[in-house]
Amino acid sequence: MIPCSTTVEQVKHIVDSCLYPQKGIDNLEDILQVSGVTGIMIGTGDPHLDLGLGLKMDNDAPAFVMCMERVKTLAKKYRVSICGYVTSDLLEKRMDINDTA
Repeated sequence: MIPCSTTVEQVKHIVDSCLYPQKGIDNLEDILQVSGVTGIMIGTGDPHLDLGLGLKMDNDAPAFVMCMERVKTLAKKYRVSICGYVTSDLLEKRMDINDTA
């Protein structure tokens, strides 16, 4: 979600500020401590790429599951909501990931 903006330059700056290189999840705890952060959006592709698992919608690889548990734990610790894109067949499987709202 982009805050109220009135120029193309402002929007470009906001978009550039929202993009992060791979390994963004490594910095998640620091990111969650920034004042004003109330929610994060993590698609399944983000951790897959960070972990070198390729771009997949689902994976039960132990590294992926541990990564998502870390996200969940940190979100609870800092009282931040998690949202992300999942397909309907993954929804039930990943239902417990967002119990921080």
